[in-house]
Amino acid sequence: MLVPAFHCPSMVKPILAEGAQPVFYRISENLAIGLEHIEPHVNARTRAILVPHLFNRLQDLRSIRTFCDERGIALIEDCAHALFGSVGGSPVGSRGHFAIASPRKFLPLEEGGLLTSAIDDLNEIRLQVPSRGRSLRLVFDAVDRATSYGRLRGLRPAVDLVKLAGRAARRTQNAEAPPSESASPKDDFGSPGRASRFTRWTMPHLISETQLRKRSDHYFRLSAAIADCTSMRVLTNDPYDHFVPYVVPILLEDPDRQFDRLKQLGVPMWRWEYSKFGVCPVSDWFSRALIQIPCHQSLRAAELDAIIAALRSVGGSRRE
Repeated sequence: MLVPAFHCPSMVKPILAEGAQPVFYRISENLAIGLEHIEPHVNARTRAILVPHLFNRLQDLRSIRTFCDERGIALIEDCAHALFGSVGGSPVGSRGHFAIASPRKFLPLEEGGLLTSAIDDLNEIRLQVPSRGRSLRLVFDAVDRATSYGRLRGLRPAVDLVKLAGRAARRTQNAEAPPSESASPKDDFGSPGRASRFTRWTMPHLISETQLRKRSDHYFRLSAAIADCTSMRVLTNDPYDHFVPYVVPILLEDPDRQFDRLKQLGVPMWRWEYSKFGVCPVSDWFSRALIQIPCHQSLRAAELDAIIAALRSVGGSRRE
């Protein structure tokens, strides 16, 4: 199965879990993926090609879809970074034989991935129904995460009390349980299951034009704030219709120094440090120099101001 050299581990782990072999292809400096990147790696053993819309850089998949159709190869369209938008006259997720997405990257959810297919009836897949206990745990986890970020502050004492009681119960259980001779390996990819009622009820209430516009507004505010910086820039292209960004991808000129400094300043960010090295010079550089800055719709003005101030101080703003 073909995957880009610049990737997160979740793109590769399922391939390895199925005993298949990932083959890595190159990407362009503007995150574009075309047939020229993919075709050299295709052979008689190729069964599937994964093409992601990296950081909302929407890929026009028409030529790749035709290429796959002619060879009987499954095209998997990865929409984890592009839950909304359209390109080439088609909405994201409609060009691949299969499409996957991750709503919790855009919405405050604790579970959930989406799978659609243009060629198979997915209703035949037997899905596990979440237990009531799991559903309640997801509600609790959502509240816990919210309070950890300074939201729903009034619920924090109750959350701490429940967590304290849970730790005490686990200590008692562990003390009474006989020692295990061997631990079974954890399965990261269990049987597919339905989303909980909490998630299915919550998700449509979280998707509104107001909330999505906030995310875009935050993206453009962060982008404009570092436009004059001399040692960092936003790696982006012109926004598409109904632009709803995943994060703000920023390319650092001196990543070793700047990344550490931004961490010291408490900037919430991350990067894909575990991409496949030695395949693509662009991927090798991006794994060090490309950071992801949040533009979540729930960010407050003071939080955005703090992120901007830190970025500008490290990025060498011409106005400071």
